[in-house]
Formats: sequence, C-alpha cells, structure tokens
Amino acid sequence: MKKEDIVKIRWEQDRDLAIKFGRSLVESMMENYQEPTRAGTPKGDPIGFSWKKKQAALLMILYNPDSGLGLKQIAKIADVPPGVLRVWRTEADFKMAESKACNKVGEMIRNTIDAQLIKEEIESIKKRRIKDGPDNLTLCVLGKRIIFKILKSERQNPTPFIKKFLEEEVKKRRIKVIEIDDSKETLLGRSRLKIDDRDDPDEVIDALTRQLVYFNPIVAQPLIETLSEKIDMEIMGHIGIAAILLVGCQVRDEKSLRQWRARPGIKDLTKRMIETWIRLISDPNARKELGDEVIKKTIEKFKNFLFRELNF
Repeated sequence: MKKEDIVKIRWEQDRDLAIKFGRSLVESMMENYQEPTRAGTPKGDPIGFSWKKKQAALLMILYNPDSGLGLKQIAKIADVPPGVLRVWRTEADFKMAESKACNKVGEMIRNTIDAQLIKEEIESIKKRRIKDGPDNLTLCVLGKRIIFKILKSERQNPTPFIKKFLEEEVKKRRIKVIEIDDSKETLLGRSRLKIDDRDDPDEVIDALTRQLVYFNPIVAQPLIETLSEKIDMEIMGHIGIAAILLVGCQVRDEKSLRQWRARPGIKDLTKRMIETWIRLISDPNARKELGDEVIKKTIEKFKNFLFRELNF
C-alpha cells in the first residue's frame, strides 16, 4: 500500500472518530436540556432555544468545512432544513451559543490533557528528589538557561537545604525557578473526557490531540494557548503534544495542511517548537540532564517535522 493511501486511511479513521466523539459530547450536553415553553412569558419576549435549535448550536463544535462537518451535514443530524440552519447562524444568540459550546469543549479537552501532563511532571519531580537525596538538587541546564523545577508545596514548606538554595544560589547564579502547582494533585490526571473504552491516559491524550483538526477551529484555541505557556516552562509532555499538533495531525491534502499551519496560534507554536528542539539537541548539558534516549527521540521528531515542512 502506498504511503499516500495509508495517510488517507488514517485521516478518514481519525475524522470518523472525531465526529463520533463530538456527537457523543453533544448528546451528553443535551441530556438535561428542558425545551422552554411560551407559558408565562410576555408576548414578544424570547423564550430560548427549541430542542433542535439548541442541538444545532452545540453541533457547531464540529463545523469545519475543510475537514469536519459542513452546514448541510449538521442540519441533517439536527433534523432541520439547511436553509433554517443558515438563518439561525445569522442570529446573535445562536452565534453566542455556538461560541460558548466551542470554548467549553476546547477547555474540557485542554483540561483533560493538561491535568495528566502536570500529574506526570509532579511525579517526575518527586522521583528526582528521592534520587537526589536531602543535600542535592538536580538542575536542568539548557544553553545559557539554568532551570530549577519546584513543587508549590515545596516552596510553601521548603526543607532547610531548598530554602537556602532559593535564597542564595538562585539569585547568585540567575537560575530560573519554575513552580509546578501540586495543590490539587488528587484531582489531576482524572480524565474529564474519555474516548471509546480507552483507559490509557497517553492513548486518550493522543486521540484528543489528533482530533482537534476536525473540530471547529475555536475548539483548538484553549490547548494552543496553554501549550505556548507550558513549553516555556520546559514541560516535556506539552512539547510532545505540540509535536502531534504540528506533525501528527494528518490532513487530507497540501491545501488543508497549509491552512492549518497558517493559523496565528499554530505559527507561534511552530516557532516555539523549533527554538526548543534546537536548544535541546545542540546543548551538551541537555544530554546529561535528560539522557541519551530523550535526545534521540527529540532529534527524530525534529527531523520528521522538518521533512514534513520541506515536503521531502
């Protein structure tokens, strides 16, 4: 089978999964919806959305003519004429409902991914403390940047060694301190969203990320904004998610790929990714701090990314 055929099949599979997942989200959001009635409402006052109109507004999370659903397909699912849906989309209250639904779903996806990755970062720091012992602290040295990651709980109640380090060494050596909030650790990693019967957090995160290209573009914004922030915090899990967005999100053709890459948030994310990759693979200290295997995987991801960008 040709590579182009494999890509197309994967694209179709991911698209079908995204539409199925999106429709299941709409169904769950519609479960407790009570259709309003005119009784008791003064004549001329709005009474809210009918069942079909509310459902149509929520289904707009899948509105993406380039890769997701078009208006005709959404109208068919909502069981309304396409012309009616087109009229609804000119109304301010419908537009607001569509925007709220997209932002809500985007935040749910972002929170599910972010919570799991922060949970893994907390576990990594705890393991590092055990490995270092009471009188040593591992620093991450990348180029001219020296980074020390600390849990919020550690900063609030530091050991004598950490307290002295923060008071003396950080200022003297211009170390950047990155605080990871572990105050709600028991809540982190509890997947707010699930896809099919997948229990493995990494599989859920991978699937959620790959599906964003098929949703309404507004849905992706919360995650894109968070990735830009967390990449600056040197959280490796978020760098991996950015790589999926930039490389792993299969698109059906070059036109749709260019449109996806041209979005302002994605362009900024691309720049940050390239800067981070170059910093990691060019710094001899990074290999020492992160290990050969991490650097090897980073080089491979960077190579694949450049090959894809240059259309090799």
